[in-house]
Amino acid sequence: MALLAMLLAPPAGAKEKKEAPPPPVRTQATIAQQGGDAVKVSATILAVRQGAAAARVAGLVDSVAVRAGDRVARGQTLASLDDAEARRQFAIKLAEREEANARLEKARSDLKRDRELIARKTISASRLIESEAELAIRQALLKRADAELALARDALNWLTITAPYDAVVTQRLAQPGAWIDQGDAVAQLLDPNDLEARAAMPEAMARGLQPGATAQLTFSGDGKRWPITLRAAPPSSDPVSRNRMTWWKLPEGAPAVAGQEALITFTVGAAEGILVPKDAIIRKGGKASVFVVGADNTVQPKAVALGRSVGGYFQALEGLAIGETVVVRGNERLRPGQTVNPAPLEADAAEEVKP
Repeated sequence: MALLAMLLAPPAGAKEKKEAPPPPVRTQATIAQQGGDAVKVSATILAVRQGAAAARVAGLVDSVAVRAGDRVARGQTLASLDDAEARRQFAIKLAEREEANARLEKARSDLKRDRELIARKTISASRLIESEAELAIRQALLKRADAELALARDALNWLTITAPYDAVVTQRLAQPGAWIDQGDAVAQLLDPNDLEARAAMPEAMARGLQPGATAQLTFSGDGKRWPITLRAAPPSSDPVSRNRMTWWKLPEGAPAVAGQEALITFTVGAAEGILVPKDAIIRKGGKASVFVVGADNTVQPKAVALGRSVGGYFQALEGLAIGETVVVRGNERLRPGQTVNPAPLEADAAEEVKP
């Protein structure tokens, strides 16, 4: 019996068999879909405010104060017309206004006197009525004189043509000694601080765009991308090209120049959703699932409904939330509830670059 016990006893120094450690796995998180299809369209930078500074009255050009390339402030003089005749007309209207005012004062004095006389019954009632009518006439004539004086003042002021806004003079169109008619331009102006991008795009491409949509703008010869926002995309297309015009707001600091060529990059068919890494997908029996790592490092399978492929991801139409951790390497033999030793997939890349 003692011999049998010795044969059945474990060898001296033998250790108890240890439980296998959790298998290492690599993980990635599900992410929000930002995507759609990227498209590029040509654009032109335009000034929101640009145009001609025109004369409001006809006249002989006396002086031109600006040249092409000059920067001007709102209200700054661009050109002046000869004002000799306008000053004479203003002087005439000023004198007529003073005469009308003097006649009004006399009518008031006459009416006051006649009211005193009617109280003493020294004049007839009809005389008082005539005085009251005369006062009303003189008041109306003074209003007319005021209006005519204001017109004469405006005509005099309009002989000085000023900048309607802060701008750069792009073209000088008048010369001293030339006669210009009402509405003729003396200079072309452009506001370099109020620019936007204009782009024509096919109707199918522009149909889903709404004011506030964002895109990226790249200037010719410069690879930097600038964020822009759609200002307007009117629901009308060119009957020949079938293109719709769109206007985009530029950010402050963008190195834009009116007339400059640019390229707009934006996405179409974009739909917010969830993307799951392709390597996380396990297919069995025509169904797709992934292993999700819990806070306690245990994994549980989740069935997912997949959409279209987007780079290294699939759209997850159902079954997952943004930010869930899924196993992308080592998921072939996992069991529900199994404990794992997870590490981000980026750790593999870090190992590869270690010296």
